[in-house]
Amino acid sequence: MRMPCATSTSQVNLFYQNLYEYFNSGTYCDLTFIVGCKRFSCHRIILASSSPYFQALLTYTFKENRCCRTKERLEN
Repeated sequence: MRMPCATSTSQVNLFYQNLYEYFNSGTYCDLTFIVGCKRFSCHRIILASSSPYFQALLTYTFKENRCCRTKERLEN
């Protein structure tokens, strides 16, 4: 079964508006980064689609994907 695609500007705008609201509210967040004493809630799909690093890190073949907590030192 094929999903219908957005064919109008209003549908596309609604999609981005909803995405923006989900991002700001933390709705459907499925990953949290803890940096120092700050927490950053994220969406795996956004990270994976935006970064080859996160795409690889969040792929099911990596053990970090199955952990509830992992430490990773990030370089600037």
